[in-house]
Amino acid sequence: PAMKEWDRLRREGKLNAVQASFFQPKPAEQLFDCIADPDNVRNLATEPAHRGTLARFRAANRAHLLRIRDTGFMPEAILRELSGDRSPVEFSRDDAAYPLSRIIDTIDRLQLAPTPATRDLQAALRDPLPTVRFWGAIAALRSPPSFSADLTPLLGDPTPSVRLAAAFAVARH
Repeated sequence: PAMKEWDRLRREGKLNAVQASFFQPKPAEQLFDCIADPDNVRNLATEPAHRGTLARFRAANRAHLLRIRDTGFMPEAILRELSGDRSPVEFSRDDAAYPLSRIIDTIDRLQLAPTPATRDLQAALRDPLPTVRFWGAIAALRSPPSFSADLTPLLGDPTPSVRLAAAFAVARH
């Protein structure tokens, strides 16, 4: 059925568990057996039998991201602000300005756990890099509502994308 129809059926409580899952937040990682499960219904990422496969895919993805110096971890406004007169490609190759490995490590710590560790979250929110503060604010969405007080300083952050992410997290809490 069309998505509007699915949404109507969802509101009426008439979807089965698989159909209803399309309306639920997605986990940070998903792993599917595309041959045995071509509709990608059964997420294998949390199953112990598939830890090795997941670890290999994580490592391959990380190596690829570092090799191409992927700038997708930065909101475009932050990328434009930090790159200044340089092209995004040139900027992304400057590890002092764009420490991609550290950014990926931080995002992994904040996003892969069921809830981010308070210590890691607080460190991200105080980080000198706006990209890391941005991801800290996004990860705070998965923290307890009492954590909103830790986001308050970011509401005055000099970087608009960080302020916006913090305001969104505070409002959601």
